[in-house]
Amino acid sequence: MDRNDRNTTGLYGDNRGAPYEMPRETRSQLKSKMIFPGTYTSNTQKEDLVLEAVENFRAQYVALYPTRSPLLLSPQNECEFRKFISTFIRPTVLKFSELYDYNTCAEYIANYVSYEPLDDPEVLPTRVVSPSTVLTWQVGNCVEMSLLLSSVLIGTGYNAYVVIGYAAKEVCDNDQSNNRWRGKLPEERCSDDEAEVRPQPNTAYTQHLRQRPLLTSEFDKQASAKEKKQREDDMKIEIDEGQLNLQDENDGEDDINYVHAWVVIIPGKRGGLTQPIFIEPSTGVAVPAKEADSQYLGVECIFNHHNYFVNLNVATPVSQLTYDLRDLQNWEHIFLADADADEDEDTEKSRMITDELTADVGEGGDMTLDVPSSWVSPLTLSRAQYENRYPGRFKEVKYSDATARYYAEYSEPDLKTLVVLVPDPNSVHMQTHTFFKHRQDKLRRRSVFPQEHSTNPRKVHDWFLPGRKKETKVEGLRELIFEPGVQRTMKFYWRAREDGLARRKESFFHDNAIRKIQEYYFGRDDDRLNYRSATFEAPRDSHGGGGAAAGSIQYAMTATAVGAKDHARSEPIKMTEKFDREGSSQADDDVQKRSFIKPQSSDGEVWVFYHYRDHCITRPYRLFPKNAEKEKDSVNASNDSKPKVIAMPYTDAPKDNVLSDQLRMLLDKENECLTEIRSKSDECKDILNTLESEQKNVIRVLSTYDTLRNRPKETEAELAQLLADEARRAESRKDYLAPYIAKLEIAKQCKGDYTNVRLTADQAKQVRDEALRELKERLIQRGHIMQARMDREKEELNRRQMSYQKNLDSADGSKESEEFAQFCKDATWRMKILDERLSRHIDHASEKYAELAKRLAEDKRLAALYQQ
Repeated sequence: MDRNDRNTTGLYGDNRGAPYEMPRETRSQLKSKMIFPGTYTSNTQKEDLVLEAVENFRAQYVALYPTRSPLLLSPQNECEFRKFISTFIRPTVLKFSELYDYNTCAEYIANYVSYEPLDDPEVLPTRVVSPSTVLTWQVGNCVEMSLLLSSVLIGTGYNAYVVIGYAAKEVCDNDQSNNRWRGKLPEERCSDDEAEVRPQPNTAYTQHLRQRPLLTSEFDKQASAKEKKQREDDMKIEIDEGQLNLQDENDGEDDINYVHAWVVIIPGKRGGLTQPIFIEPSTGVAVPAKEADSQYLGVECIFNHHNYFVNLNVATPVSQLTYDLRDLQNWEHIFLADADADEDEDTEKSRMITDELTADVGEGGDMTLDVPSSWVSPLTLSRAQYENRYPGRFKEVKYSDATARYYAEYSEPDLKTLVVLVPDPNSVHMQTHTFFKHRQDKLRRRSVFPQEHSTNPRKVHDWFLPGRKKETKVEGLRELIFEPGVQRTMKFYWRAREDGLARRKESFFHDNAIRKIQEYYFGRDDDRLNYRSATFEAPRDSHGGGGAAAGSIQYAMTATAVGAKDHARSEPIKMTEKFDREGSSQADDDVQKRSFIKPQSSDGEVWVFYHYRDHCITRPYRLFPKNAEKEKDSVNASNDSKPKVIAMPYTDAPKDNVLSDQLRMLLDKENECLTEIRSKSDECKDILNTLESEQKNVIRVLSTYDTLRNRPKETEAELAQLLADEARRAESRKDYLAPYIAKLEIAKQCKGDYTNVRLTADQAKQVRDEALRELKERLIQRGHIMQARMDREKEELNRRQMSYQKNLDSADGSKESEEFAQFCKDATWRMKILDERLSRHIDHASEKYAELAKRLAEDKRLAALYQQ
């Protein structure tokens, strides 16, 4: 995929590069291609007052602590305008559930934004990009990513703060080469729908049975152990050399304090946390503060959108710091407001009323200075941006024990979402584990294990989701395991299949010719079949081969199937079927195993074994030579051609006619078994051919609720027409006369666009009168609302005065008097504001009415009314 197709920001530099691919200085050229609100390039009066207070605090801090590092208080934003750092935080709730809990939210933001180290590792940045721009550019340093993360965490109810301090070099550089991969390969179950474990025989002798010994070569063991030890020694030498080199590189860096920023969540507000936790913005990893000394070396200050706190004990390790921000022995704050304390409902309601009343006249009353509202644009994340997940829809992280490559869903042709490379204990090359989503062939994982000294696969293991079908028939493939030159195993969702096939294994000769087929069945209540096998003879015209291990993985897995039907079919030299016990019949009459030696041959044999009786170690069986059927009436029939019956003691041997009938039945069963073997072989070859075609042409599956990709494809002309219609509708929405013209009969001919309509004199008069009447009613209604508020305030004040006078003798003089005086002060101030607003409304009402009348007179659509 071209890099421009992978650009997930929609912004391009002069060299067509994405923002996250540009150097920081070059990225500033994108400002000319973006539109910033006026808050980015100007300050309100309150913001200027805050900046003056912050500079005063900075001067006092420098005078008291001349040896400490400068504080990050008022950096420039991306528009090179100074802003107080706390106002960079804009609490936001994004609409995706993954961004609601701190752990998944932190991990997502660490993946969505590309981390870049500070230009100078010892100095705080003088220019900080706002969180909204970081979301757009998908790149930021530790300070910018911490501001973005804290904005989202605070919005979802966490007591989050940005921390400015010092960290280890590998943390500041986001170097994961010395850390282990935090993920874990899933431990695949034996089955995805049930544990396919064969029931153990429930007999008294089971516990006394010896397990079959595992025959292994001691020489191979010693050789393997020796080779493994040599490989570990070589790896240890490499690690030691790397550590020595790293130590040599860091000898001159011991005195460097690497400046860093991260996020701390202090318990409170949202439940679930009992101790402070640190969140690293570059990785999204959360660690308890008391266990973070190895990563974070010191804290200078912390801040949120309400206040800024300076750590007075900077030499204290981060694990020993207390995060009670009201403790003035450890923390010094800039503003007097206690940001950590939760406001009660009455205080919050009073503050909202005060903000509403002072919206038109500025601040008043309380002279305490607090942090102004954030100037940052609203943080927005569309569905398309959310699903991109990574800058360029791709991210690679190298760990000490693995390499992880992450892909956004639907971004790759084969629809992979994760590739993990891990060391293979039996090879010098890496294992490759690939995970997929949304594939029509239901492939969800593929693991490739390399050969010892070659990249060719030693073993390939595929996993599939339920639901694979072949036309109208359920195929039910669950796993496909292929070892070139050794075996190929197919596992099935046997409950979904009509025949109950659970596993089919094909063992190969060295030239990949089939040596043996083994089939395992579950849930066959009709015939109780649980196993079927077929053994084949080694081909006489073998030319070595081994080509199945070469080329692509999918070719290697299907090489023995491609074109197999065009050649002569190999016939088995032995077939075996095994059956479960049927409880209603006696063990001597219940067949446990049937073996067909040399099927389709006249000199073959049929062996029939019956189940063991309880508490017995022997069982009956019968041998049927096939030529017995031809020689049964011959006088010269030899003993070798007669059936052999081994019966249990004290039982009668079957009669000849019974054995003859049984032999004819067994010959029919032999034909059925051979037919089933051939049928399953053809089916599995079809499955392999289907897999090969599906691998060449991967088809994605879309959810019904995926509105992003389920939109119908439109031509350029249709898209241009839609955009033009939308622009016309947007312009109509700005038309102040549109609501009134829409009520006329002529509106049906305009299709929502009234900008160029021509009205008759009567129509124009109707529109003008209705517009003026509605404005007049709205002005009167607003005045009545203000007057009603004024009356309520006066009524409440009179009620409180009467209550105070009535209870004056019995009340606590000092406390009640102070509360009453404060209430009177607040009520008087609110009535004053309301009176000023009402007076200003009355003064401006006539002006607004005259402005509308003038605008109507100049509107060309009403020209017919004024030309009379």
